[in-house]
Amino acid sequence: VAFGDCFDKESLVKRLYEARASGKADPNIVDEFNKKKLEATMKGDTFIKPEAITDDAVSAAVGGDGTLPGGMPPDMLKELVSNPELMEMVQNPKMQELMKLMMSQGQ
Repeated sequence: VAFGDCFDKESLVKRLYEARASGKADPNIVDEFNKKKLEATMKGDTFIKPEAITDDAVSAAVGGDGTLPGGMPPDMLKELVSNPELMEMVQNPKMQELMKLMMSQGQ
C-alpha cells in the first residue's frame, strides 16, 4: 500500500482499511504460489494440505477488522482450501490471470 502521502496514523489506517476492503494485493502472490507448488511437486510432496492452514497461520493474515483481505472471514478460507475442486480451479492458468487482474485492479 502506498503511504507516502499519509502524514498521520488516521490517514494510514484509512488507506490500509480501503486496501483490505478492495481485495487488492500484489499479483506476484500467484507466481509465488506456482513456484512453491512446483518445488513441492519436484520433491514428491503435496503443496496444499488443508491441515496446514492452522489457526495461527490464518490469524497472522487477519486484519484489525477480523477479516482477511477482501473481507473474507477466516473460517471461509479454511473451507475453501479443503475443497479439492476449488483448489484445482485456482491452479488453472486462465483463473490465475483473472485473479491477478482482480488483485491489481480490485473487485
